[in-house]
Amino acid sequence: HVSSNQQLCHFIDFLLNDCYEACVKYFSWVLNNDQCLKL
Repeated sequence: HVSSNQQLCHFIDFLLNDCYEACVKYFSWVLNNDQCLKL
């Protein structure tokens, strides 16, 4: 999960240029959890 989360975060970073914020928002909105914070 760490690897896939990091890949997702890098992909979001590529699109939005703010990996941490985008990733937190993604996991909060889509999965309603804090997985991104556990990278």
